[in-house]
Amino acid sequence: MGRPLSAAASGERDAVSNGLPFLVATGNHDSDITEAQMRAAGITVLDGQVVNAAGVSVLGDDDPEHNIPFSVDRIKDRPESEEEMAQRLVDLARNRHTTSCSCINRSRRG
Repeated sequence: MGRPLSAAASGERDAVSNGLPFLVATGNHDSDITEAQMRAAGITVLDGQVVNAAGVSVLGDDDPEHNIPFSVDRIKDRPESEEEMAQRLVDLARNRHTTSCSCINRSRRG
């Protein structure tokens, strides 16, 4: 999403208010504050665990790095590369044999 929840499109707000499952894999521009706002609004923020939503098993996680505001510099949130995170999620999905969908927010670099 990369923007405050208050600026979210009306369709996103409508989905949550109508009780529809709304899940996000946050990215490198989403702050802890933005994630807290999403959770407070009823949005499920994926965190590396399988979530069941409307009969669909979803697996996802946030970017292991984030951008410092107003900068192109990135810092790690946890000691894991994007490739290691992807492999962890693939392994988890394979071991469960029930995951319908996997979500990874991958930033585009150069």
